[in-house]
Amino acid sequence: RVPTIVCSPWSRGGWVASEVFDHTSTIQFLEKWTGVTCPNISQWRRDICGDLTSCFDFTTSNAAFPVLPNTAALATLATSQQSLPKPVPPAANTVMPPYEAGQKALRVQPYQLNGWLTQDLANKQIWTNWSNGGSKPAPLQINLDNYRTDNPWIYTMAANATSSDYWHVIAYGNGYYDLEMLAPNQFYRRFKGYLSATAWQGQPEPQVKLTNNGVGQTISILFDNSGTSNTAVFTLLDRITSASTSSQTVTVAPKQTATIQFSTTNGWYDLKITLGGDSNFMQSMVGYTEGQQGLTRPPVLRW
Repeated sequence: RVPTIVCSPWSRGGWVASEVFDHTSTIQFLEKWTGVTCPNISQWRRDICGDLTSCFDFTTSNAAFPVLPNTAALATLATSQQSLPKPVPPAANTVMPPYEAGQKALRVQPYQLNGWLTQDLANKQIWTNWSNGGSKPAPLQINLDNYRTDNPWIYTMAANATSSDYWHVIAYGNGYYDLEMLAPNQFYRRFKGYLSATAWQGQPEPQVKLTNNGVGQTISILFDNSGTSNTAVFTLLDRITSASTSSQTVTVAPKQTATIQFSTTNGWYDLKITLGGDSNFMQSMVGYTEGQQGLTRPPVLRW
């Protein structure tokens, strides 16, 4: 539940492993090492929490002894702090410390996550859909940012499986919705919109689906305007590059769909999609093409 530092000849280099770990992970690692099974870890926790082996690359090692800094000054400082007064609560204007700048080397994660929203006008509800093409289940949290306060909802994204859940947005929000999905290694989705047969220029809102196609592939983005008689003009903003050329428009004819291929930035994508003439519609999509060693998430344009 807190950052863990792994020191070994097989983990040197400042690598980051973003797989989900908890207090049983060290026990699971010892199980792998010794062959002795702990009977007190539930199957669900074994499914969700890793055994720390993804922190290592056992095909290569570096056993050279590193040059350690002189710690005499730090020892003196620690000793002097014994006489300091008791700590006091932080001031009201205290701010969180910033993250260390730059990216770190990233280990392979056992997930491949997707998430998308579909509207169900007939039953007056929307559906959140998710899939995990990886080899290990992943936890998923869904929050409703507006119109409801009984958050969060917690799910397990099973390996090599697809699932979904529905939301009564007519009863909660009078058709308006604003929800987000969060999962490991920065996976994020946010969906804002209005469920109504006349939500957008007298028509239902068109929909969007992003698919992560795997290592070495572009991601696919499907723009579905098949349910309307209007021409839809979407704006897609790449928030990683956030340059003047990072915004593009996608025009979809009435009753049609369109799919584009989007090139990631070293496996990462961070996109904001809006719809012309609709101030309610907005989707955010953040994620990584798992299954490859790379770099941690780059700085992005916040929204």
